[in-house]
Amino acid sequence: MPGELTVAGERARLSVRLSDGASDALRTVMRTGLTKTQATEFALVLLSDAIRGAWDMGLTPVGQMPEIKSVNVTRQDVASDATR
Repeated sequence: MPGELTVAGERARLSVRLSDGASDALRTVMRTGLTKTQATEFALVLLSDAIRGAWDMGLTPVGQMPEIKSVNVTRQDVASDATR
């Protein structure tokens, strides 16, 4: 099947060339302590959830990329520089 990512229980492998902007984005995500694999999976799941949500709510026709205007982030308390 075209576009199929797995074959009989195998995990999908992904190899892509990144633009400078995408490389910068990957470095930013990896600053959180994630590996390249974890960062890529996180980004794909986050985007996939947003797309699927737009389709499920009828905001965008299935198969069409929705226009994503924002992302909600919850504040996390962090130690000040003096206490690190």
